[in-house]
Amino acid sequence: MNNQQLYSFIHEVLKEWNPIGVPEYITDAEYENYIPSLALVIHSKELIEKELVTILEQMGFRSEIIQKKEVQLDIKDIAKRLWEYGLRD
Repeated sequence: MNNQQLYSFIHEVLKEWNPIGVPEYITDAEYENYIPSLALVIHSKELIEKELVTILEQMGFRSEIIQKKEVQLDIKDIAKRLWEYGLRD
């Protein structure tokens, strides 16, 4: 897998997750800036989870929202998807 494929996959996952609920036509640009930091930690599910929390914090989510069960389940699911994809190289 090359960097372009990895970046593209991460971008698609972030757009699908869309934690701030922006309209679909905006998701392409909205989540681009978070791709490199996730790519750097792609081989560690725990680090991906931490980075996703950091991303939510940067978006303005308060810790009590991030700690909600459904948000934590989303983070774990997304981290697993990204990590499994990262295992391909």
